[in-house]
Amino acid sequence: MEELHPELTRAIAEIAYATAKSDGHLQEEEKEAFYKIINEELGTEAVEAIERFELLDKDLEAEMIQAYRGALSRLKRHRKYLNDDIKKKFMDVIKKVASSYDGTEAAESIFIRKFKKDLKSL
Repeated sequence: MEELHPELTRAIAEIAYATAKSDGHLQEEEKEAFYKIINEELGTEAVEAIERFELLDKDLEAEMIQAYRGALSRLKRHRKYLNDDIKKKFMDVIKKVASSYDGTEAAESIFIRKFKKDLKSL
């Protein structure tokens, strides 16, 4: 497995958080699913992503749009580390997180499509 740049591990956590929160609520099942999914996808590199996700979750002011903008900013600054495999990993993680609680809701689907478009432009 290709090692992710530390900023990309933070970005994947921000995108997953924003995806889970895009329907207005972050469910406990979505958090647990993120932990499981990110460990499966990143292995030992998951620690950085989990810490970032938890930090966002503890920040009562953390909004979905702020997390999303933060992630996109990181991705733009570190785009040289992005490749098709890493982009696919991002999409796989957020799709799994979105579907982890009661299926993927309409707001989450819209969010995923937007991210896919933004990711493609990088």
